Parts: sequence; C-alpha cells; structure tokens
Amino acid sequence: MFISFYITDSKNSLVFEYLLSSSSPPFSHLWTKIQTVCPELIVDHYDEDSSIVANERNLNRYTRSFHGSLAKDLEVYKFYSSINKLNYFCLTSRQNSRGNIEPFIFLESIDKELLEYFEKDQLTVSKLV
Repeated sequence: MFISFYITDSKNSLVFEYLLSSSSPPFSHLWTKIQTVCPELIVDHYDEDSSIVANERNLNRYTRSFHGSLAKDLEVYKFYSSINKLNYFCLTSRQNSRGNIEPFIFLESIDKELLEYFEKDQLTVSKLV
C-alpha cells in the first residue's frame, strides 16, 4: 500500500510531496531515516554519456531504480529520471512478496506522465513548482 510520494532534484532537495494520510512522514523525516538506514539510496547517478563500464561491486550506483527497507513494515523505493535529473521516492507498507516491481512502475509512469502533461522534452524544478 502506498503511504507517500516525493519528488526531489538531483541534490535531494524537495520539489513536491504528496502525503496520503495525516500520519505520512514529511520528506525531511524520511530523508533522515534513509541516510541512517538505507545509505545505498544516496548515490551519484550514472552519466549515460560517459563510457565508464560498471564493475560488479559498483553495479548498484549505475542503476536507476533502488529499493530499501526502512523498518519492519516500511519500504522506500527510488527512481532516478535521467531525462529530468529528478528523483522520485515512494514510501509503502511492506508487501507479502519481496522485490515488488509495482512501485518502480508507478514512479517511472509518473515521470512519463508529467512530461506529457507539461508537453515538454525535459522537466525543470521551476516548472513542477
């Protein structure tokens, strides 16, 4: 079940947040928890124009989608849009099955829908605000 949704710029400054209930945490609280519990979600993103080949131990830093467990019943998903240079985060309650792909599809779809809605080739922070 989705709890909240956030969009940040490439430096993880909040651009937009949608809290589905009054108990959903604001991004500042979520970010503090991510830094403590899931530091793998804080990475530099792969420069697609670069010819750097990722070796196996650095493979995670070159992917666009990340997942981390924040607590016994909370998971956070992150999608990085290489087109817009934006991060999309989604906080969910834990599903029965591990490796649920639905939040990743949701986050990527939001990125595509925003591009269509604003009729742009690339989104900017000012446009979203």
